[in-house]
Amino acid sequence: MSETITPLIQKYTVDLASNNNFLFIKGVQYDGHSTRYADITLLNNGQSYELVENEVTVTIRGTKPDNKIIFNECEILNPNVIRVEITQQMSAVAGKSDYEISIISNTENRALTSFPFYIVISKSSFPADEVISSNEFGILVDKIHQVDKLEKDVSAIKEEMREVTDECISSTQDCNEATDRANALISDMEELHQTVSDAEAIRVQNENKRQEDTAIAIENAEKATNDAINATDSLRELEDAVREAENNRVNAENKRQEDTSTAITNAENATQNANEATNNAIQATTNADHATSEAQKRIDNFDELGFPEIADKTIQATSDANQATENANNAIKNAEDATAAAWEAIEAIQDTIGIDDSKESLATSWSSSHTREEIDKAKRISLSNIIITPSDWIDKKVYIRNNKITLSSVIDIYYSHDCFEVIDEMDIHYEQGDGYICFKFTYESKNNIVIDNIMIENYYLPEKFTMSGTERNEVILDGN
Repeated sequence: MSETITPLIQKYTVDLASNNNFLFIKGVQYDGHSTRYADITLLNNGQSYELVENEVTVTIRGTKPDNKIIFNECEILNPNVIRVEITQQMSAVAGKSDYEISIISNTENRALTSFPFYIVISKSSFPADEVISSNEFGILVDKIHQVDKLEKDVSAIKEEMREVTDECISSTQDCNEATDRANALISDMEELHQTVSDAEAIRVQNENKRQEDTAIAIENAEKATNDAINATDSLRELEDAVREAENNRVNAENKRQEDTSTAITNAENATQNANEATNNAIQATTNADHATSEAQKRIDNFDELGFPEIADKTIQATSDANQATENANNAIKNAEDATAAAWEAIEAIQDTIGIDDSKESLATSWSSSHTREEIDKAKRISLSNIIITPSDWIDKKVYIRNNKITLSSVIDIYYSHDCFEVIDEMDIHYEQGDGYICFKFTYESKNNIVIDNIMIENYYLPEKFTMSGTERNEVILDGN
């Protein structure tokens, strides 16, 4: 810009997507030489249109009233504002002229042009005929100047290249030798690179396998840990139940021994009393018999002597002696009955606290140990060699039924090694209830599932829980 005249800058808006019939940029005839500018904001349907600086060239082009052509480059001020200079040639002829803004790609054969707008040049009151109207191709002039400069630069480069060529010719042999060594080194580097690439591929493969194996190991460890925790909890509950049963057994045994000792003592006392009573009764009977014999002799003597009153009294004494003998016999019988009742009391005590040493019972040491053996046999169940075919699945489910499976059973399932991939692909999982295990899958497969063994442990045994060989291996497979 000139330093002596401050230029005039007017602001306008051009919408690239709509008609610009009402846009008039004004100027005065013969003005120019960096005195009038128009800053134009570019829009797209009322929104800012962004330019990529250094990637595009923006030009203004149009035809003056005398049909001379204007084709000049615009300055890009910021992404959506350009500056158009009203040059002396654009203001050389008064009148209204059509102009347009064109955005040209520097790298592709593409261009975007606005709808026309007007530049109106007011006639000057002072004729300055020395300004002759002509075509103005400012952008072309700039390009020609650039070409001239490039030709000069190319000439200088050519001279430098001649000098460099002379030097290169003298060192060509060295370069060739260096090239051969470089080629050999490149070959070695390529072999090394291939070796490293192969090693890296193997490392990546091994790392992926390690991560996969680690994930599987972690999953199995977590499952085993959960199973162990569940088993531990169940064992603790079983131990508590056994401990409580043992305490009850010990208390019952102590009570039995105490009651039995008391009953035996009472029975022995009753027996001793009965024996004493029996002995006394026997002695009384003997005495009564002797008294009866003596009384009979005296009666006979008194009758012979003529004392009938005394004979009557003797007869009464004999009757009393006979009654005493009968009472003694009754006492003997009562003693025998008391002895039998004492032993019946001992047996009744055993029946009351559930003791029968002739068979298994929690009330004796023998039957408690025997019961533990029966529990150990009953709490483990094994279901073996189960094959689930694709036709067994109904609604993505299949049931394995057995009357020893309960909701609280601890279950471990051991699949055949050949089925591991199929199980992972199908995403098989299961749930359990009283009398069944229900297997479910997410993704269908056409392969058989082979289960080598299902181990079931019951720590909460139902009443009268029994186990036979037939029941242990009984499996009902269905999809309902």
